[in-house]
Amino acid sequence: MWKINLSITLYLLYISLALLITLSVYVLRNRYLGLFSFSFIGPLLIWIQYHSSYFEMKIKGQYYTSSILVDEFINEGLLFSFFSMIFFFLGTISVKEKKEKLNVFENSTFFYKIYSHKIQLLVLFISFLLSIYILGGISNAFYSNIERGDWNIMLVDLGENVRKSIMVGSSLIFPLFMLYASIGLVIKAKYRFIFLLIAFVSSWIFFFEFSRGSGLIFLTLLFADFWIYKKIKTKKYLLLIFVSLYFSRVGITQRANYPNGVGSFISALISVDTLSDFFESFYKNNTDYSKKDAQKSLFYSLDALPAFTLKAYDRTVVKQNIYKEVWALLYNINPLPSFLLKPAEIGTGLSELQGVTYGITTPALAQIFFVFNFYGVAFIYLIGVVFSRFELMLINQNKFISVLIYLFLILSIVISSHSDFRAMMKILWYLLFFIFSIKLFIKLK
Repeated sequence: MWKINLSITLYLLYISLALLITLSVYVLRNRYLGLFSFSFIGPLLIWIQYHSSYFEMKIKGQYYTSSILVDEFINEGLLFSFFSMIFFFLGTISVKEKKEKLNVFENSTFFYKIYSHKIQLLVLFISFLLSIYILGGISNAFYSNIERGDWNIMLVDLGENVRKSIMVGSSLIFPLFMLYASIGLVIKAKYRFIFLLIAFVSSWIFFFEFSRGSGLIFLTLLFADFWIYKKIKTKKYLLLIFVSLYFSRVGITQRANYPNGVGSFISALISVDTLSDFFESFYKNNTDYSKKDAQKSLFYSLDALPAFTLKAYDRTVVKQNIYKEVWALLYNINPLPSFLLKPAEIGTGLSELQGVTYGITTPALAQIFFVFNFYGVAFIYLIGVVFSRFELMLINQNKFISVLIYLFLILSIVISSHSDFRAMMKILWYLLFFIFSIKLFIKLK
């Protein structure tokens, strides 16, 4: 197993930052989307997930700690993610960008028809009704005594398969409604108040359980604005990123201090203690060991290194059958819902390793490392190729479809920090389904 001495791990920070700078120069010169190309965005998100929190704490002189961190495997996490950045990039540039137009949707009126007043009201109604159903009624949605993750207790019994189908569908529908509302706000369509309501209601399911995805709507606004106007608005985008980070941080750090509920989340957002804790994360250095558990990095909500180290430890204690593990990883790529086709297990679950009853998810990179060791970077290369193919697909599409494709690709990488490879690929299956469905709808019409 490859190892480096902990005393030189900070050098990896400078090397990884130099790599990102090099990649940024390359994409600005050679990729159509520039810094928004996945040749840069992919490696950047991997760096944020596996390097940023660790190095932020080291630079500040603070303790990098987590209840699931296995210190002796930090090196593996840093190295594998670093090589993953390189091979993801190589995979994306292996696909040559074509200059010809790649428009899947020739009917440009589709974009405008979906923003009619009737469609707006329909989207708002569906979003509200689905949110209230999943969250167990209006009262429970705002203040709940039900513990985080106990969705089945709240859902009206419509049959197990129906219930599971609704939950699977909601994971796709709400981000899609956020996208719909974001584009409506960006293009300044009529009845903007309705778009604000759609954006708010579509975020309830994230607010309710203090999810790390609570700031998703602000990133959606950012991507929508860029794709529509093709211009980087530095101040506006930094503000959106800042607010998104704050919402996400509140979700991950305050869930233990507040009961579930949209109202509880709003209370946490406006709390003076929460605000001061967030701003202190930018400048406060604290080496007091007694306070180490209170220290949270800026990108704490996306930090996947602790879970990676635990899965790397699992690799040393589990007797592996490489053929079985490879088959399980490939088998789990199938697009069918879990309740129809149960996913294969890959190693020991992290909750079982920790001996806890609550769920601890395995990051996608950690799962790939568990199966292939460092040879898994070849698998990362193939993932880069897939993302580059999708990137070609979004060039010169109509506005709604371009943002839809880009947002789903971003989501796929972001959720990989705290979800397995199957969840990451499922987003891409959803994307293919929507592209096919909309294209078919236009042709039939």
